[in-house]
Amino acid sequence: MTAPRRDEPRVTVLLPVYNADRFLDRAIASILAQSFRDFELLAIDDGSQDASAARLEAHARRDPRVRVVRREHAGIAATLNAGLSLARGEVVARMDADDVALPRRLELQVELLDREPDVVCVGGAYEVIDAKGRRITRVRPPCGSDEIEAAALEGRSPICHPAAMYRRRSVLAAGAYDVSVPVAQDYDLWLRLMDVGRLANLSEVVLQFRYHPGSLSESRQAEQMDCVRRLCVAARERRGLGGAPSLLRPWRPGRDRRSRQHFAIDWSRSAWRIGERRTALVYALRAALIQPFGQVLWRTLSDGLRRLGQRSRSAP
Repeated sequence: MTAPRRDEPRVTVLLPVYNADRFLDRAIASILAQSFRDFELLAIDDGSQDASAARLEAHARRDPRVRVVRREHAGIAATLNAGLSLARGEVVARMDADDVALPRRLELQVELLDREPDVVCVGGAYEVIDAKGRRITRVRPPCGSDEIEAAALEGRSPICHPAAMYRRRSVLAAGAYDVSVPVAQDYDLWLRLMDVGRLANLSEVVLQFRYHPGSLSESRQAEQMDCVRRLCVAARERRGLGGAPSLLRPWRPGRDRRSRQHFAIDWSRSAWRIGERRTALVYALRAALIQPFGQVLWRTLSDGLRRLGQRSRSAP
C-alpha cells in the first residue's frame, strides 16, 4: 500500500447522505469511535431536504476528522464518484447513513489490505438489524477470492457495499461507479473490480446493516433484480462462460401479504438461531398479523414452542 503523505489520512470513510437524519447520528458515532484513528470521514450531502445537512455540520464542528460537502441531488453513483475524487486517503471505506460500524472494522480491514497487497477490496461478515436496532440475522459471505468470484457470477453480490473497504486507485482503474447503471451499482463494480485484483471478506462481523421499509433497495427491488440478472449475464459472456445465473431470490419482502409474511417468518427463525428470542417473537407475531390463517405460520410457531419447551426441560 502506498504510504500517504503526513498531511493525508490513511483512510477516507465515504458516507453519502440523502434524507437520512433518522439514523445519521448513530452511524457517524460508530465511525468516530473506531479503534483505528487515522481517517477522515467524508460526508457528502446529496441535496437532502431534511435535517441531515444540519446534523453533518454539527458533527464537523465537534470533530475535525469530519468533512462535509453539500451538492445538488445527483444520485448515489454520481455522489460516490464525487467522493472518490475528493478523498484524501488512498484507502476508501464505504459507509451508509443508516448502518452501524463495529469498533474494530477499520482496523481489521486495513490489516488485511496491508497483509495481502493483491487484494483490492475487502468486506466482512455483517448483522442485519431492523429500524429499532434489533438483531435479525448474521450473514457470513464467502471469504476466498475463488468463492467470491463464483458467487458474483451466479448473481449474488459477494460483498456488502457499506461494509466494503477498497483501494481508491484500483476502483478508479476499474472505471469507478457507472452512473448509467440505475440500481445495483455496487454489484456492477464488484464484477469489474474482479478484473483488477482479488476480492476478500473478513470472517469477523464488521457492520450492522439496517433493514427498514422504504429504503431504496426495497422500493426498487424488482428493477434491482432485473439489473443484476443483466449484469451477471454480461459478466459471464466476458469470461466466455455463457448462460444465465440460477434463479435469483429476493432478500427483501415484496408488497404482497404472502411475501411479507414469508420474510417475517424467515426473520423470526433467523433471530431465534442467533439467540434473539424476543426479536423472534416480534416477527412471529408480525407474521400472524399479516396473514393469521397461513399453515406455514402455525407450523413455524408450533415448532418454535416445541423447541422452547425442550430447551426449558433440559435447563439445569
